[in-house]
Amino acid sequence: DIVYSLHACDKATDQTIAKGLSVGARVIFSVSCCQHSARKALSNHPLKPASRFQVYKERIVDIVGDSMRALLLEERGYGVKIYEFVASSQTPKNVMMRATKNAVRLPDRLAAEKRYQDMASSFGLEPYLKTLVDQETAA
Repeated sequence: DIVYSLHACDKATDQTIAKGLSVGARVIFSVSCCQHSARKALSNHPLKPASRFQVYKERIVDIVGDSMRALLLEERGYGVKIYEFVASSQTPKNVMMRATKNAVRLPDRLAAEKRYQDMASSFGLEPYLKTLVDQETAA
């Protein structure tokens, strides 16, 4: 019923979310940690002048990467809430995603798909989760 990851490093966050999707978990909780692969893949995008500073590049990747994961979940019918689960003074990695199955109507799922494509195009980025979801769909 529940799949969760807490500070899963790099692609482990995507693998955990994909596992939740493949088993049809009612709820998926995820707190991503370092997103090395996504940070390396970040290319031309509207915030490039800011991302030349490493600390901002990490924040951009955190925001964009988790937002894209949320949109992929919404496309698949999961309602997503993203919130701080501990004080930011305790850890900078304090953002939790909670996805609840069957909480998104079809028009909103289609809108999420469009938003995802817009972000992927704008940031030249695609979370590993997209690859895993596409593999699952093809199987």
